[in-house]
Amino acid sequence: MGLFDFFGRKREDEAKEAELRKEEAEKDSAAAQKEAHPGFRIPEIRPINGMKAGGEDAPCGEESIGRERKEELCGLIWESRLKYETVRELTTQELLFLMTAMEKAQIEKPLENYEENHQILYSEILNRVRSAEKLSVLYDLTTGYPFLESGLCCVYLEQDRAKLAAEMYAKQFRKLDAVEVPLYTEMPDGRKKSFFDYLGYLGATWLLLDNGWYRARFKAGDVVNSIQWEETPQKEVKNPKLFFAGLNLTQEMRWTVDYEKRKEILGRRQFEAYTALRVSRLLVPVITPEGTAPDEHGKYTLKEGEQLRIPLAKDGQGNEFVPVFTDSPEFSRAFGKKPEIRPAIVEYSKLIPTMTGKKGLIVNPAGLKLAFALQDLAGMEKVLAAAAKKAEEKKAEEKAEEKAEKKTGDI
Repeated sequence: MGLFDFFGRKREDEAKEAELRKEEAEKDSAAAQKEAHPGFRIPEIRPINGMKAGGEDAPCGEESIGRERKEELCGLIWESRLKYETVRELTTQELLFLMTAMEKAQIEKPLENYEENHQILYSEILNRVRSAEKLSVLYDLTTGYPFLESGLCCVYLEQDRAKLAAEMYAKQFRKLDAVEVPLYTEMPDGRKKSFFDYLGYLGATWLLLDNGWYRARFKAGDVVNSIQWEETPQKEVKNPKLFFAGLNLTQEMRWTVDYEKRKEILGRRQFEAYTALRVSRLLVPVITPEGTAPDEHGKYTLKEGEQLRIPLAKDGQGNEFVPVFTDSPEFSRAFGKKPEIRPAIVEYSKLIPTMTGKKGLIVNPAGLKLAFALQDLAGMEKVLAAAAKKAEEKKAEEKAEEKAEKKTGDI
């Protein structure tokens, strides 16, 4: 054996010994972490939500992982460093179960390298969503938009699982449909938009994967670089916060079920929608004057004595509402085939004084159909004013107390 062979073999032996020591240290660490969590209970599938009907919990899917396999997976929780190779071999439900179990153990007592290991699981979930050609999404048939569970859009990687989820929700008298949507859609100009861009337009930034089984929530913006709808130029009108609050309210209003806190929840969601509405710039339909043409910028100039005319919407009792729109797509749904009706950009605060004699306003009458009566708008404005006054009074009291304490300290 040559001298170089001798030293080469020695280095190999030292490397193997170091690797063995590392493996032993990791085993000791895993054993110590497991011992630090005595009585750890293996997670089970949770119901689709926290609702109860007739004293029974909301429905949930059948167990997707056997007990023996769960125990094997829980062994990974105690490892100080998860390996990507191991995680990639897991099914999606196993992956979601492991994340659930890890989060549960972390709450009981902090785990070593929790953030790093949790990020490995989270990233793998995102990779699977990114690589999917289609997603199955629960749509609410009463609104025509994606269904929101506690403000989260419910998505699934398997259509069969989404259909089963819709059946579970039907037991709560929700009218939902499992719809397959392409992750990306090619636009006429050649650009590609993702389904998450659409959710950004709706203001729904959080998603719930596989609700009804082992599940995880994640941000739509973490999957793809979605369009930031709230950072659009001022000349464009987009209201994701208003759209989201309005969708959340409308969905609950059209759910024909009474429950203990329904009135309270509806009141809170109505107030959330109003607070988003009162700071919005909206599109209002205007009938262009006959015999006039727009200038090179598409704007019309009224002649002396002319007044703007707004096409009003009416409810079943003949009450008149001023239609307003959150954005151009929603405006086009109502008036896209009527070139004589054009959108005017109006701030909410400047719109209200022009509504004398009208019942109220209706947001996206061809979509959400969310109506606000003028008297309700005035009532909510009084509540906001009273809250602001109370906050000012409290601030003044705190300043007075602070001044008094300082004066006492100077004596």
